[in-house]
This record gives sequence, C-alpha cells and structure tokens, in this order.
Amino acid sequence: MDQGLPEFGSLDDALHAVDKVLGCEKKPTTDPIINKAIDEKGIKAEYAVCSGHVQIDWFKDEAGRKADYQVYADAKTQPVSVVTGKNWLVVDLSEALHEPASGKDLQKLAKELGAEYAALNRP
Repeated sequence: MDQGLPEFGSLDDALHAVDKVLGCEKKPTTDPIINKAIDEKGIKAEYAVCSGHVQIDWFKDEAGRKADYQVYADAKTQPVSVVTGKNWLVVDLSEALHEPASGKDLQKLAKELGAEYAALNRP
C-alpha cells in the first residue's frame, strides 16, 4: 500500500495542495475534529479544515498517519471517506456526523495527488 504515496513537509503544504484540487474555504466555519484516540497514543498531529467537515490530518511521519487511519477504519459505525498520503490524510466526516454531504470529490483528490481513496465503514 504505502509505496510511492505523496508526502508533505508541513500542514500548510498539504492544505495548499488539497485547496488546489478541492477549493477549500478561505475561513472555514467549523473547527477540526481532533482525534482524541490518536492524542491518547502520544502521536502528535496537526489539523486543518478544508471546508465543512472535510479536514486534513498531517503527521511528521508515516507511523502517525497509519495509526490515525486505523482509528477511522475501526470506527465501524461511522462511515467516512478518506484520502491517504504518506504522512497525511484528508477525511470527510460529513456522513458520520449526520451532516449534509460536503460536495468535495475525494476520489478526484486522490487521483490528482497520486494518493489512495477509501470509503470506510459503509454497510
């Protein structure tokens, strides 16, 4: 899986790349949903909101991203769409939060950035 996935040097770099493809809001009206399960494991992440409930999680290394991805994958009752890079991911939490669809095309994002797309926890 993780061979050749794109990597970003900072959260700002990741946000800029995602913005170029998805068109993020300049001043999102929602705050990032901080992944407490990751924080409890001592893995430090940085978060930014692209729009609505679409957020970017960035890590200094691949191990942090893998742990973060696993938390989303293990949340069996919360369907989410995820785009995965080497040390970052973009997650659309709209459906899990019972909010209207974000309208952001995460499959297109994955293709444009050379990342991987997954629809997790769908019935």
